[in-house]
Amino acid sequence: QFVGGLGTFAVLRDVLDYSAEETARAVGSNAGAVKVQLLRARRKMASYESGRAPTDYEATQEALVQFLTALRDEDSAAIEKLLAKDAVAKTDAGGEFLAAGIDLVGPDRIARAL
Repeated sequence: QFVGGLGTFAVLRDVLDYSAEETARAVGSNAGAVKVQLLRARRKMASYESGRAPTDYEATQEALVQFLTALRDEDSAAIEKLLAKDAVAKTDAGGEFLAAGIDLVGPDRIARAL
């Protein structure tokens, strides 16, 4: 739920360098709401990150770019290769969008769904 919700704001702003206005347009919101949601996302991530080992941010960013490119290109084979063998996707659209309603287990099922 975090990645599909608050995480969307963080990816658009912090990874793809969208402005607050661009992010608002992309998610159908307004710039003020985006700033509030981004603050919430950063707070959640700060508490999550405090318990984790250091990350290779360049490698992470490259993997994210590859994943987003595969999504854009609708390349399910590339998506599947980028996912861990034991990957599980949990979907929850909060009643706003269509969600699987069940966990998607395995890279092949996740790639097909995406």
